[in-house]
Amino acid sequence: MEWHRRQAQDQNGVFSEPTENVFSIRPPDTGSAKSEGSVALELVYQASEVINGIQDRANEMEARAKNLARDAMVKLQYSENRIRSLETERLAWEAAVNDADTRINEATFRLHETEKALQRTETRMTAAEVQLKAAELRASEAERALVRIADAIRTQLLGERRASGNLTAAA
Repeated sequence: MEWHRRQAQDQNGVFSEPTENVFSIRPPDTGSAKSEGSVALELVYQASEVINGIQDRANEMEARAKNLARDAMVKLQYSENRIRSLETERLAWEAAVNDADTRINEATFRLHETEKALQRTETRMTAAEVQLKAAELRASEAERALVRIADAIRTQLLGERRASGNLTAAA
C-alpha cells in the first residue's frame, strides 16, 4: 500500500499527508494530460490510504480499549479479593466479639449467682450468730442456775449435817 501511495503522490502530487487526524484529498489538476482512468486510480489509492489509516487508528484504539478493559478487570478482581478478605476478617472479628460477649454474660451470671450465695451465707451466718448469742445467754443462765442449785444443795446438805451433828452431839 505504501508503494501505491508514493506512486500516487509522485505522479501528480494529489495525495497529501494527514494533519491532525484529517486526510484531505485534493482534486487532480485539470490541466494535466492524464486520462480519466489514471485520475480515478489515483483517487482510489488515496481513498484506500485514508481507509487504511482509519483502520489503523481503529485497531490502535481497540488495542488500547482492550488493555484498559484488561487492567480494569485485574483491578476489579483485586478489589473483589480484597473485599472477600475483609469480609472474612470482619466475620472473624464478629465471632470473636460474640464469643467474648458470651463469656462476659456467663461470667456475669456466675458473679450474680456467687453474690446470691454469699448473701445466703451471710444471712445464715447472721442467724447462726443470733443463735450463738442466744445459746451463750442460755448457757450463762444455765450456769448461774447450776451455781444456785449447787449452792442450794450445799446449803441444804450443810444444814442437814449441822442438824444431825447437833442431834448427835445432844445425845
